[in-house]
Amino acid sequence: SNVPPTTTPTTIGGLPAPSPRLAASAAATGTAAFSVGAEPRTFLAIRLEYTDYSPTYCSEACVRDSFTHPSGVRQPGTVEYATELSSYEILEWTSVEVVTVQMGQPVSAIAGCDWGQHVWPATSRALSLMATQHPSVSTTSSTQHIEFWLPHTSVSQCSWGGLGQLGGRYTWEVQYSAWTNHNGIRVHELGHNLGLHHSGLMDVDGNALDEYGDYSAVMGSSARTNCPGFAMPNLITLGWLERNTHTRDWGGAAILAISDLRVDPFASGSAGGALAAGRAYGVRLPVAGSNMAVWVSYRTGAGLDATLSSEVKGRLSVHYAPASGERNTLTYALGFPAVGTPFVVRPQRAWAACSSGGCVHALQMCTAGATEATVALVVEDSDDAAIAAAQRLCAEGASPPPPSPPPPSP
Repeated sequence: SNVPPTTTPTTIGGLPAPSPRLAASAAATGTAAFSVGAEPRTFLAIRLEYTDYSPTYCSEACVRDSFTHPSGVRQPGTVEYATELSSYEILEWTSVEVVTVQMGQPVSAIAGCDWGQHVWPATSRALSLMATQHPSVSTTSSTQHIEFWLPHTSVSQCSWGGLGQLGGRYTWEVQYSAWTNHNGIRVHELGHNLGLHHSGLMDVDGNALDEYGDYSAVMGSSARTNCPGFAMPNLITLGWLERNTHTRDWGGAAILAISDLRVDPFASGSAGGALAAGRAYGVRLPVAGSNMAVWVSYRTGAGLDATLSSEVKGRLSVHYAPASGERNTLTYALGFPAVGTPFVVRPQRAWAACSSGGCVHALQMCTAGATEATVALVVEDSDDAAIAAAQRLCAEGASPPPPSPPPPSP
């Protein structure tokens, strides 16, 4: 769940915009201003202990070790592992601290778990007590993320699994985040801090369904144990992939190679992770007069994505999401077409690249490889024509080139 950073739910504040992939001074030449650890972040967790209640379900070591492994070596199942790898090593946790605050009141003060009457007052009280109980630990803006561990739901009566402040720096956890390797909820709530909203489902008529229904996304209902990496539209919002560098807009008919999202675009050492012509990490189909677009990406299930459902692994992921990385905007899964299965984008909309007739967009994954998929993209006048064109383009693209014509006679 999420809560706004102020009384205005759509306000995003208290956090700088993600580091741009290309520096303004380098944009003209296309050279990148990227480096490992370019986005350092600091983290503090505060456990709330009452006069008649101690949060024994997760000790300070439990809270710390599930964020960053006690060995000092990054390990699967930790928040550090999931977030830093998702970012292609751009994000780096430079400080992780965990403390316990003695609240000096009975646990009944938070029972009921109402946001205004219980959770926010407990948050404010804990922060004020930090100055005397932990004077050496900063709670100023230099600590970019502060997480509060509340009493077990059997005591606090909280009905949610976690809360995150949209665009702010506070998150709240209960016992569900204390399970071994159960990093998904904590990563989800930190996603809210970073400006991400939920990822749900949308039907072919454009009706928004379950707000959490996207089982391919950390911001939806993906695995809470060893959670997968962030979905394509989220990576654009977070600034970990750059739209102009790593994606292509859907124009006319084309065959495109789409890289698995978990392949690091910078591992090859190319400037800014720039991709060769005919390749991309995603395809964008903007909606005319809107800040939304349809996005297409590919996830094999490798690395961070190992816990994805079989209905997502090795398939294309089609989402309806912000067109240019806008924050605090819901994302929706439209479908996960398998190799050889044509997919028509629905519902039909006024597409920015197609202002008149002949605007049915369809795609088909021609091949599904270990690191990339080849995808046919077409635009036609009808569903049937678009499906046939996608199938034909795949067949032609997979065929060997025709023989060269014989040389002219002397």
